Amino acid sequence: MKWDSIGGLPGLIFTIADANVPQVDIIGPNYLTHFLAATRKFMLRSNFKVKLKEVEADEICYQDELITVYSTTITSDSKPKSKLNGQETVEYENASRKKLKLIAQIFPSSKDILRNENLFASKNREYYTDSTTCYVCRGPTVPGKMDAKKAKELGVKNGPDMGKLVKGESVMSTFGTVVHPSDCVLPATPGSIFLILDCPDTSYIASLINNQYIKSFLTGTESAKCVIHQCGENVINDGRYLKWIKGFNPSIQNVFIADGLHNTEIPFRSSTGIINILNQIDKVAFPKVYQSDINDIPSRILLLTIDLENPQNCRIAKPKMNLIIEPKFSIQLEEEKVLENPSRGLMQSIKHVTSQLSKFKHVDAVNEFDKYTIPLGTGSAIPGKYRNDCGEGTMGQLHRHFGPEKLEKEVKDMKLIFISHMHADHHLGLFELLNFRRKITKDKICIVGPYPMFEWIRDYSEVEDIGIESAVFIDSKEFTLKPIAIPREPYFQHCGIASIQTVPVKHCHLSFAISLQFDCGFKLSFSGDCRPSDRFCEIGMNSNLLIHEATLTDDLQEEALLKNHCTIGEAIQVGIKMKAKHVLLTHFSQRYPKFPESLTIPKDGPLFGVAFDLMHVSMRDFWKLPFYNKLYNQAFGELLDPDE
Repeated sequence: MKWDSIGGLPGLIFTIADANVPQVDIIGPNYLTHFLAATRKFMLRSNFKVKLKEVEADEICYQDELITVYSTTITSDSKPKSKLNGQETVEYENASRKKLKLIAQIFPSSKDILRNENLFASKNREYYTDSTTCYVCRGPTVPGKMDAKKAKELGVKNGPDMGKLVKGESVMSTFGTVVHPSDCVLPATPGSIFLILDCPDTSYIASLINNQYIKSFLTGTESAKCVIHQCGENVINDGRYLKWIKGFNPSIQNVFIADGLHNTEIPFRSSTGIINILNQIDKVAFPKVYQSDINDIPSRILLLTIDLENPQNCRIAKPKMNLIIEPKFSIQLEEEKVLENPSRGLMQSIKHVTSQLSKFKHVDAVNEFDKYTIPLGTGSAIPGKYRNDCGEGTMGQLHRHFGPEKLEKEVKDMKLIFISHMHADHHLGLFELLNFRRKITKDKICIVGPYPMFEWIRDYSEVEDIGIESAVFIDSKEFTLKPIAIPREPYFQHCGIASIQTVPVKHCHLSFAISLQFDCGFKLSFSGDCRPSDRFCEIGMNSNLLIHEATLTDDLQEEALLKNHCTIGEAIQVGIKMKAKHVLLTHFSQRYPKFPESLTIPKDGPLFGVAFDLMHVSMRDFWKLPFYNKLYNQAFGELLDPDE
């Protein structure tokens, strides 16, 4: 139950529920109920039903006609397990019932979850302070085939009697004798087995390699076809783990998903293709994503391909790799080509625009503030193929932009995080960011947001230490009356912010926009998600940069009203009314995965630019962005996608 394992669950539930899937089973270790109850601050799906199970010792945790899943728990030797005493058992039961009631409020169709007694503690239940769950998965048993020749020799009639024998029933032969299935039907073939093993760090190795339940599927005659190893980097380099793998049945295929093994992979190849094309338009505004060299990980590659006795049975997992378990184990790789170079026609258009820029160079550019912004997510509601949302995947986006070395400094230097509202696509990246920061610094960081956000952080901190002690929480309402001077607060010292002002906006409950005044005189305003707001225009008046949501095109005005979002035209009008100098439009609906084609930018008033993931928006070069609008449709037209 760590964020890097569980963090994708809320977004996945939203997506499954919105696809009209009526129910899903969710299976996991201790604290699964606690985690889902904690999401009550932002999750609600009325017509979606969940069925929960917190796994215990070796047991069948899920079964249907296609698969049987067995669970087993391994523990850290640095945090031993203990049993609940009588009073602790009562407290655990009471707390579990309260959490189930909260989950029933999140998913009203799941009222029968209150009868889910398997989540309550028993007197003999072992409570694991730090544990992880491994799974043994078995496919369906394949019925034995009929030996037709032998059946005829035994006098079995063609037709229904043959079917009865296959189903396990005995029949009467033409000779007047009873024919049993074992007489002419081959034995059934047990379903193939694969294992998913999770070993987060070396403190779990002893528990894993000594687990007799897992061991029985690794060395015997009925061994697994495939073992998927999810493990920390230090585990891969541990001699005990390598020696353990050497003892496996040599026919087992080992697939590794481990920290440090995948640095050379670009997982989101479609979005990378867009960045490559945009990079040809402006190499500064659209820098290419970070990609490490294969030479960065030679020691780990050597361990997997040389030190093991059967290197041909050890593979490093790749994005979108398909592991075929039945009827014979095989691996299929979905190769997706990354578009590196634009067409000759686009290059000619780029040269034409470049020549225009040289003629109309912005005379005031040198006088602009030396400030820049980096949008990490420019899509709305859900992460898309070409645009991330505003929350999930924040750390991944930071890594792709900065690379690992610069990333540490950037995260360490962060002073302020603003959460505009409680929609999941605006905050689900926070915990991984805080967790990473906890490992590199003890410096304070301020989080400004609606108060339910703080309750969500507090509740999750009971599951995992994410460094909550270094976070200073301030309710967005604190900044709504007047600009609040900041430097007097110790956690804002040396961050360059002179004052903060927020204003409630029309979206969901407790939604806020923000305006920040910096010591240098630079003024930044951010809308969050909202309808056009006069009060926001007031606090953001004369902003040097306005970042405003522009979710829908102007032809979807009614939907914008229904969902409390802005159309592109409305966002433009806010920028004009605010007298902002620069306006960056973002948060586009996934209807426009690449670029909203009907975009019309006025020639007078503020300078308007369109945001893309991982672009580098410099104030001194912002004047160039309107010139690029005419190139975007041509550029994205070269990214032909049969799925769209």
